[in-house]
Amino acid sequence: MGEEEATGARIPSACFGPQARCVLNKAGYENVLLDIASMDVAHSLPDSAASVDVRIAVRGAALLSLDAGFERLWLAQPLVEVLDDPHLFGKASQAEFKVEDLGLVGRIEPIILEQAGASDPDIPRVLQTAVLRMLETDESRPLAAAQQAFAEELSAGVTAFREERKPLVVTVNPVNDRALGRHFPVQRG
Repeated sequence: MGEEEATGARIPSACFGPQARCVLNKAGYENVLLDIASMDVAHSLPDSAASVDVRIAVRGAALLSLDAGFERLWLAQPLVEVLDDPHLFGKASQAEFKVEDLGLVGRIEPIILEQAGASDPDIPRVLQTAVLRMLETDESRPLAAAQQAFAEELSAGVTAFREERKPLVVTVNPVNDRALGRHFPVQRG
């Protein structure tokens, strides 16, 4: 499939939805300036394995990267006529998402504080609680130790990201057939 790269792109905040546009404008981002955006996709036809590497540098905000490996990744035409668009099916074997602060934290924290109505909310604790709620699949069963540990590690990572300006890295290594296995509609046009 190969690599694609764009440099020097400017995306006006008007291109985003109302909530994102409001946050961008409050944070002082009238335009989102991409110094570089690249994506490299490698796909093996015999076994449908794939790797996807994405890098985006947003001027004055953040450097984002995503490296993902898939045991299987393919485009399929659905058999059911109700779903008339092709779908992208995949089972991820690993994924790593990394954010490096280039000024975003300083601009976004006052907005978070304003929305929380507090002078210094415990942002990592709030995030940990939100992640734990997202991981709950059945309220009658307690979360697995690995899920609990993930939420705690993410909270510690957010603390280091905010206070020590260390990159925030989230790594996922699914161990069963359901983890990260999703289908995604392909948008046309």
